[in-house]
Amino acid sequence: NLYTETSNVTYAGLTKIEFEENPFQNQFKDDWFYVTRYGTHLIYDRYIGEGGAAFAVNLYGYRFKRHWWRQGNNGGTNSTNPGNAPGVRTILNPTRNDGRNRLYTVWGVEPKFRANHRLFGVLHEADFGVRAHYEVQDRKQIQGNSPAAREGVLVEDNLRRTKAYSAFVQDRMFFGSHWTVSGGVRLENIFYSRTNRLNNASGSVSLTEVIPGIGVTFNPTTEVTLYTGIHRGFAPPRVEDVISNTDGSSVDLDAEKSWNIEIGVRAKAFEGLELHATAFQMDFENQIIPASLAGGSATTLTNAGETFHRGVELRAVATLPSISLVAPTLDVSYTYLPVASFRGERYSALDPKRRITGNRLTYAPEHLLTASLGVESRDLFSFSIEAVYVSNQFSDDLNTMEITPNGRQGMVPAYTVWNFSGNYAIQPLNLTMVVTVKNLLNKVYVVDLSRGMLPGSPRLVQYGLEWRF
Repeated sequence: NLYTETSNVTYAGLTKIEFEENPFQNQFKDDWFYVTRYGTHLIYDRYIGEGGAAFAVNLYGYRFKRHWWRQGNNGGTNSTNPGNAPGVRTILNPTRNDGRNRLYTVWGVEPKFRANHRLFGVLHEADFGVRAHYEVQDRKQIQGNSPAAREGVLVEDNLRRTKAYSAFVQDRMFFGSHWTVSGGVRLENIFYSRTNRLNNASGSVSLTEVIPGIGVTFNPTTEVTLYTGIHRGFAPPRVEDVISNTDGSSVDLDAEKSWNIEIGVRAKAFEGLELHATAFQMDFENQIIPASLAGGSATTLTNAGETFHRGVELRAVATLPSISLVAPTLDVSYTYLPVASFRGERYSALDPKRRITGNRLTYAPEHLLTASLGVESRDLFSFSIEAVYVSNQFSDDLNTMEITPNGRQGMVPAYTVWNFSGNYAIQPLNLTMVVTVKNLLNKVYVVDLSRGMLPGSPRLVQYGLEWRF
């Protein structure tokens, strides 16, 4: 596969007054984003014998080149806070342009094996496998002296390497036709190295983690499934977060860890109606967050401590009776997240003196609702109309209510977006016309305040032809 992109796009948002004037304006007209990505993967699999044993191996690799030239403002890069006075506007710097140029090379191999067997009269389905994964990051930052500069002073030149090895084993045990118990464990070993080619500082560090999990399902009837499970959550820190760029020393930053629990039911209430309900809980022992609001590559990450999430997910799928060979389907999904809070003794990244224990987590809306109505006529056409609702969400750990003049703090207002998709078959030619419309009503809404106010995508129409032969 091959992908290329050239975009006149910035990641900086707008101040409040700029958003009110035109939410789709781009103050940084000299920001350009260039991407080239190419990659491949080869998958080989086969069944072995008559007992259901199987073997598969995935060999993959890709190279991702990203050059992003970004104009400065207020004497710095375009992530600089432009101040917070009423009516504040972005002030561009005519003598500053930064090239954040990256080259990522990734490759790996992952063989897996499945075997069915009986032990003590119980049917087992065992899966196990290993993976070797390698990444090389070549990162440069070039500081130019004009908005359109493509060369200048080299202020960052980093080579970062990651080697990750893992192995897993999982066993599903079938106790008759009603009970299934699945248990597994995964072992992760990650090795990081980093070299600052500007001062020749280098260092390395490694970590190892055991990640267990277990799940149980119960089928009292063929129409009902009850299930529950608990597993360990694990996300390693990044290379730049655990090795100092100054002297190559190790930084005391723990991995992100959590315990995740769910319990739920899937049921076919009657012909044409499926119901799903799941209660979940995520208890983070340590969540890693930026130590400042702006974030970015120069921001130190910190062991933020405990966070807690608890909620429910509901879904109903109703297939309505066919009308003149047209089959309507109603699909409704709802997530309710009443609890998403900072725990432990916590203080704000914006104001270290202010305690935020119990405050709601950022970008964690309490309500998410997706509802779609689809209509299908066999071998001729189909279309669906969809509504997506997202409730209010805080953008900062102080839970600021009003959006500040610089557009970097406050509550992101709730919004609803309508989407459409459809296709029509031209049967004699084996062609299908396809069209999708995102944000059908062209609604203007805010999606992010981390670097200023950013609007959601305006109406986006995509259309094309599919040919099957």
